[in-house]
Amino acid sequence: MSDVFGLILLKQKFNFKELQKKQAESIIKLLVNLGIKKESIFPKYCGGGKVEKLTHGKYKFDFQIPEDKFTLNALLDLGIPKENIRKDYTRDTLLALNLASGNIAWGYRTEIEIKTDKNKFLDVATIELFMWDTILDNKNEIINLKDITYTLVLTVTGVERLFLAANGIKDIREIPHIKKLYDNFGKKSIEIEYLRTLHAIYSDKKKDNFEMGKHRRVIVNRMIREVKISEQKMRELLKLNSDLQPWFPELKNGIDLAISSILKMRK
Repeated sequence: MSDVFGLILLKQKFNFKELQKKQAESIIKLLVNLGIKKESIFPKYCGGGKVEKLTHGKYKFDFQIPEDKFTLNALLDLGIPKENIRKDYTRDTLLALNLASGNIAWGYRTEIEIKTDKNKFLDVATIELFMWDTILDNKNEIINLKDITYTLVLTVTGVERLFLAANGIKDIREIPHIKKLYDNFGKKSIEIEYLRTLHAIYSDKKKDNFEMGKHRRVIVNRMIREVKISEQKMRELLKLNSDLQPWFPELKNGIDLAISSILKMRK
């Protein structure tokens, strides 16, 4: 599960260098306060390049994405070892979005990973800096980019992944509040992970006819089909899931919607 750690949206264009410095500073400070050493922090940032190459041909218009020096310099100033900071040339670090709503900003997405073992990394957070607005044709398809005229920056953390990294736990099912859910169910089943995810999704919504993008709908429907738990047991598990996470009060309000949506799909 992820959570928004910080978000800034301003009508006017602000200093990107200062914004990214503040974003990077806040997330690195959080990690250090959790006992994670800077030597174990391995960020991955956008190395720049042609849009067509960075998106592996999904978008073919001619636009050059500059290397994300804003994030690189901010991380170096914060004491992250230079050898830990890795360039990336994929959509992992390029926010190349095309949502159902149409026009959506693009930008840089820096992944913050923690080295847990010799060759294993755990992605715990992302720093997002929106740089460009999309230009659409008459078919609502993206054909180019233009400089953004406002400010939008975002930092997202993986709450449960942070817990893993800070406590040296390798299996997410061993996190205390998740373990209690599995213990109640009686076995380590993927059904519990799907049920937890569906509970979070539907807790974000207020009604059962909310719009959902095609890709997300396919994923949600696939998860629903895998959940074979009875209605009574689902209600018991979702109530327990809510009680175990008082920091997410929305979960209590999402129980009925999650169950009704799952039952509706079963018919």
